[in-house]
Amino acid sequence: MKLSALLEKIPAVYTGDCEKEITAIVSDSRKLCPGCAFVCIKGGKHDGHDFVEAAIQAGAAAIVAEHPVVLSSSDVTLAQVSDTREALAHMWDTHFGHPTEGLTCVGITGTNGKTTTSYAIKSILEADGRRVGVIGTLGTMVGTRAESLPNGGSDMVFAGAAMTTPDPEILYRLLRTMKDSGVDTVVMEVSSHALAQKKVSPICFDVAVFLNLGEDHLDFHRTKENYFKSKSALFTQCKKGIVNYDDPYGRRLAEEATAPILFCSAESGAEEVVYRAECFVNHNENGIEYTLTADGVCLPIRSPIIGAFNQYNTFLAAAAALALGAKGTSVQHALATFGGVEGRMERVADPDGHCDFTVIIDYAHTPEAMHNAIACLGTRKKGRVMTLFGCGGDRDATKRPKMGRIAVEESDFAIITSDNCRTESPHAILSDILMGVGDAKNYVVICDRGEAIRYAMDLAKAGDILLLLGKGHEKYEITAEGKLPFDEKQIVLDGYKNLAGK
Repeated sequence: MKLSALLEKIPAVYTGDCEKEITAIVSDSRKLCPGCAFVCIKGGKHDGHDFVEAAIQAGAAAIVAEHPVVLSSSDVTLAQVSDTREALAHMWDTHFGHPTEGLTCVGITGTNGKTTTSYAIKSILEADGRRVGVIGTLGTMVGTRAESLPNGGSDMVFAGAAMTTPDPEILYRLLRTMKDSGVDTVVMEVSSHALAQKKVSPICFDVAVFLNLGEDHLDFHRTKENYFKSKSALFTQCKKGIVNYDDPYGRRLAEEATAPILFCSAESGAEEVVYRAECFVNHNENGIEYTLTADGVCLPIRSPIIGAFNQYNTFLAAAAALALGAKGTSVQHALATFGGVEGRMERVADPDGHCDFTVIIDYAHTPEAMHNAIACLGTRKKGRVMTLFGCGGDRDATKRPKMGRIAVEESDFAIITSDNCRTESPHAILSDILMGVGDAKNYVVICDRGEAIRYAMDLAKAGDILLLLGKGHEKYEITAEGKLPFDEKQIVLDGYKNLAGK
């Protein structure tokens, strides 16, 4: 494809021939090849503009840059743009034929709950007769069976997700594959990183959903205000927004958004609220129950998943589906059987029934998510709530002592351990966490997570709930040595067997 065609949606100033044929789009200097267009991306550690000469020596046909660069060959074309990340997204979107054109697109953003909400929307819209694809933290899915990319008959696409919103090359390829397989609606988790890095810039979302804004990713955004600004950008590229009015940042979105905002609330009687969740009940065993009202419609909702936060997740999912024209009966039927997703308040039962305590795995890795996870167990507990958690390395360190404090204050007992320490010392991370526990005595520190889980299971008594936070669906542990296999659920199942043998 010609360079000018790849950049058709991006204003560019050209030096040289803009009609050159481009063999590949490259933003990683390690993948340079003859005839490519090298897009200079400024990252956290490296700036692509420093690799222009390497690109020319490798035979690049064009350089896409944000400022003038020295070209050692007159055969190379320079395309100067205002934002190379935005250009990169549009180039891949064009390369794959603008795959979202003709698709209904739903974008979900928020600190907590994106995955559960995306799958709840998927369930509702499928009950309404649509063929739905999901892109997010758990990977990429169409249908229900775990098969390969569909080339004729497979009804599921799955790609292990390295990040919530994939990089443009992967994202637009997946969207193209989905469209070619007959998908008519795509539900996508849209992270603050993706918005800040313009990954979804080419997409006009039919509906954008805002769940909440907590404390996370401050290592990247630096301030919560910057974090909010990144989230709010989604509501400048959508046709309508479904927004949680009960979160103060949700109310601020109306000031930032260019699209109409439809507010949802379980707490406020404000006139601007369109969707309301009333008569909320959190059952011990039967999940959640509430009534959804909007424009004279009154829908009794029941779902087997637990917790007030899942009330909001299912509620906003229902509002988004209704805004897309789904029938009320589809909302009710889908949520009545929606049991959540892997690693989200997921109970891991003893297959042999020997152990009379409960183990629950959840992905919570922020202070707000930890609080919500512990709080929702209050009406279910018969014994103690024992919370096992760690904090990720090379990530926002300010939340570590906060999570330590929440764990010891809101749990009966806490087991503080590791969780993806990456390049940081796990002991340094533990020290940060311990700054928040104060004089508490109801905790133990065990650095090795596998050992910590086995210790907690040995300690558990009848009626206790062991809450394992942070890993969720992940089947790995990231250390300075790299990504190592670590299956928390399997460790729990093995622990049941060991306890049965004692």
